[in-house]
Amino acid sequence: LQDAGLPILRSLKILENQQQPGRMKYCLMDVCDAIENGDTLSEAMSKAPKAFDRLYVNMIKAGEAGGALEVILRRLSEFMEKSLTLKRK
Repeated sequence: LQDAGLPILRSLKILENQQQPGRMKYCLMDVCDAIENGDTLSEAMSKAPKAFDRLYVNMIKAGEAGGALEVILRRLSEFMEKSLTLKRK
């Protein structure tokens, strides 16, 4: 969604609406609320440590600071996909 140029809040709302009720949906709702209240994405994610570990949050923070959030999000996505594939094997 970020590659399409959507604002981060809009992207998160789309993801939230696609989720079934459960922990991830409520986590995304909390992140959206925090962003709407003025937090950065990394600050909002750091409030949900069970969903977003410190490495993830710090990578997002670096992406925000460096203006490369899209690149960081893509790398994190690829890393998580590879990690999940490895765990399945």
